[in-house]
Amino acid sequence: VEILIAVSNFHYRNAGLWEIIRIGRGVDLRTERESQLAGDLLLFGAILMMAIYNLCMWAARREFTFGLYLGCFCLLLGVRILLVDERYINQLIPDLGWELRVRLEFFTWFLAIPMFKSFLRNLFPREVPGLMSRALWAIGLIGSTLALTMPIKLATLLVPPYQLITLVAMGYGGWCIGIAIIRKREGSNIMGVGCGLLFIAAINDIIVNNAIYNANLTLQFGLFLFVLSQGVLVSLRFAKATRTIDLQSRELLSTTLKLTTQQKLRAAAEGKSSELTNVVDQSSKINSLAILASRVIEEGKNRRQRPSRTRAILEKLVNISGQRATDDQAQAQTNASLLFDQYRVSTALQRVTELNKNSRLRVTCDEGDNEIAY
Repeated sequence: VEILIAVSNFHYRNAGLWEIIRIGRGVDLRTERESQLAGDLLLFGAILMMAIYNLCMWAARREFTFGLYLGCFCLLLGVRILLVDERYINQLIPDLGWELRVRLEFFTWFLAIPMFKSFLRNLFPREVPGLMSRALWAIGLIGSTLALTMPIKLATLLVPPYQLITLVAMGYGGWCIGIAIIRKREGSNIMGVGCGLLFIAAINDIIVNNAIYNANLTLQFGLFLFVLSQGVLVSLRFAKATRTIDLQSRELLSTTLKLTTQQKLRAAAEGKSSELTNVVDQSSKINSLAILASRVIEEGKNRRQRPSRTRAILEKLVNISGQRATDDQAQAQTNASLLFDQYRVSTALQRVTELNKNSRLRVTCDEGDNEIAY
């Protein structure tokens, strides 16, 4: 039996059949196709969930820009799964057309490379230079724009040079990840394993698409393993962040308790200090009264002392009693000396009264609202 297939191609850079023709029972062929389609949809669902998770994480905390790039990268390659292999997009959108489907396939590929490089740049900023990311973004934006606007036959000519750019970008990205592993950056080991599997799968697809040898496309499986490794990495980071928050909460509670205790002790010490200051001030005043009262007694013994002189001394006594004691006197006075000074003043004033029976004396000491009269 000889089967002759006549194929013409005026719109794509490569002509002919891409895969071998399988001949068998209809049931077996349908089962094989449904199995491949189920695998594609399973991978698409897993990658889509990872994309939504990272985008939501970025929306909640905008400083996590790596979540934005990883989510967009997963979204682009997830859509690409529907455009290649079994091309399930034709069942979802029957009127999509071959030309638009090919343009979307190129568009998702051209933008996925700079998106992934920006993701690595945010994870390892010291290992991945910004110049490389900016260059890939310029190339990716120009290529995706041309893929959407140029005639389809010319757009397919962009594939070989962009395959070379993809290989160079993957090689340089692997070099940067290797440096991060040597420097023991957080998550670099897991990232290295995931990216290595993704790079191997992408290289296999490039070789198959160039008809160097015939094999199955493996990019979607490599992407699934990469997304799985990122899920493990995100889980580890989340667990570490949770432990850090718990530890900081405990330290904050301990610090708050210590601060509250110190404030209470400070308030108590200030109250005791105020009481001690008042006692020392009273002691100083009484000491001054005792000294001046002694002078009154000595001058009263002199019969030539006139009552006006005694009255002037007592007025001076009242004025001096309002003065504050110095810091050295405050430290020197004690409760025992305070009681002794009170006894001296009382005795001195009694003797003043006996010596001045003919003239009525009144000694007043004012301090604010307090008054002491004899």
